[in-house]
Amino acid sequence: MPKNRVEIRHKGVIREITETSYRISVERQAACQGCAAKKFCNLSDDDNELLRIKRYPRQSYNINDEVTVLMSEEMGRTAVLLGYFLPFVVLISGIIIPVLLNVSQGISGVIGLSAVVAYYLVLSLFRKRLNKKFVFRIE
Repeated sequence: MPKNRVEIRHKGVIREITETSYRISVERQAACQGCAAKKFCNLSDDDNELLRIKRYPRQSYNINDEVTVLMSEEMGRTAVLLGYFLPFVVLISGIIIPVLLNVSQGISGVIGLSAVVAYYLVLSLFRKRLNKKFVFRIE
């Protein structure tokens, strides 16, 4: 691992094991205290999140084992960009541009919300590609 690569760590417990993956319940609040992005991250709530992580042949974990889940900080920034910042820009653009073109505010609001829905639909079309990019690991 390069020296300048920073990883985000979350404590978790293995809840389910399949032949190809682990389902891990990640502790949200305790693992996020020092993170600068905790206000924007879904993992900073008080509840637990279930993650599916690829299982490799050499790994021999059992249900209820405590593990540390790793994710690169860059991957976290990309997730915040795709999940929060870009939809916000799409929403604001979808509202402001029609208003500047003298479209009524109500229709501009509908256009803005429709643009966000379209954004998330397009994002879901690329789900397989994104799943390959966003890889969590067990330490």
